[in-house]
Amino acid sequence: SPNQWHSPSVAAGGAATHPMVKILVVAVGAGLTMAMIVARRRALAARALRDAAALPRTSADRGDTALAPGEAFRVDSVHVHPVKSLAGHRVAAAALDSYGLVGDRRFMVYRPNPAPRFVTQRQKARMALFAARTEVGAAGVSLELSWLPGPGPRELWGVSPFALPERLTCSLPSDAAGLSRVRVGIWDDEVDAYDVGDMAAQWISYWLQDRVRLCWMGPGFTRPVDERYTPDYARREGFKLPQVSFGDGYPLLLAGTASLRELNRRLTAAGANPVCMDRFRPNLVVTTAEPFEEDMWKRVRIGSVEYAVLKGCSRCKIPTIDQKTGIPAVMASESPSGFAEPNATLATFRKFNDSVYFGQNLVPLATTGQVREGDEVVVLETGDPTWDKCEVSSE
Repeated sequence: SPNQWHSPSVAAGGAATHPMVKILVVAVGAGLTMAMIVARRRALAARALRDAAALPRTSADRGDTALAPGEAFRVDSVHVHPVKSLAGHRVAAAALDSYGLVGDRRFMVYRPNPAPRFVTQRQKARMALFAARTEVGAAGVSLELSWLPGPGPRELWGVSPFALPERLTCSLPSDAAGLSRVRVGIWDDEVDAYDVGDMAAQWISYWLQDRVRLCWMGPGFTRPVDERYTPDYARREGFKLPQVSFGDGYPLLLAGTASLRELNRRLTAAGANPVCMDRFRPNLVVTTAEPFEEDMWKRVRIGSVEYAVLKGCSRCKIPTIDQKTGIPAVMASESPSGFAEPNATLATFRKFNDSVYFGQNLVPLATTGQVREGDEVVVLETGDPTWDKCEVSSE
């Protein structure tokens, strides 16, 4: 019958092989070959990432800039992170507004269901491989997103010729007209923001390999800082609390170069690799003389603007992620702290109330002005360090 398989011929001394068996063998062989190709690509990509992680960094990245005897504290570098938990970039100067540095952490990735909630490198280390830049004009905000594949040929990362573009630009009107409102959770806060739209959601979901969306603070955004750590003199007109964008809790984060040098000295002594300042994602890197002397600062003037130094910054797992490769450190089985590096080493001398600390959270006492590389940092008031008053969520 034409609708049935014909019996194959049998060679002398041989056995017949059913055509369906041949098809199955070919299919299995093709599947194994593809699996081997994918495994090889992943191995090569991992090797390229390890090689990239070993590349030397600049002295600024390593915190090697040191003060000469009697030299004033100065701003070594200024950094802006347009989208929370995506890669930031260094700028020569940044303006201040009601939320901190203009353009810093004004956008955020979130999961829409079951209840909209923020997403960071804590859940998706791959977010370190995305870059973002913004331009603010009279008509609105332009956001440019880029996916930065790891080192090596694009095919090592499984990038198909039919993949979405590796860059996307979104233009948002200053009054947020036409954008949908979304109430999204960030730490203990629930805030009202604006969803950036389906095109941005599709793009970032594709490259992040997760179902997420992007939101923007937009006009009228409110999110006050924690009043427990805010001195009266840091409050705004009408005794209102200062506001913060999508940062973890405060408008700016400051870190000292001497502190990073001391941490790297201890890491090296323990047989671990030194780390770069970008692990801690500060806004202001200040050239300091003594490790962690910024712990004692309570009020400073940077350039022409004064700042209240509110509290130390407790660290989550993000410092354990290489910001150049998106690879998290693996916790050593013998780590008594239960942390991976560099947090494990920080825990040996920077652990207070079950959290490890690096950097200081700041609130500007003005909502205008600028901060520039090279600005002098004058310490106006010192006091005992301030740490978190309660256990910090690891999210």
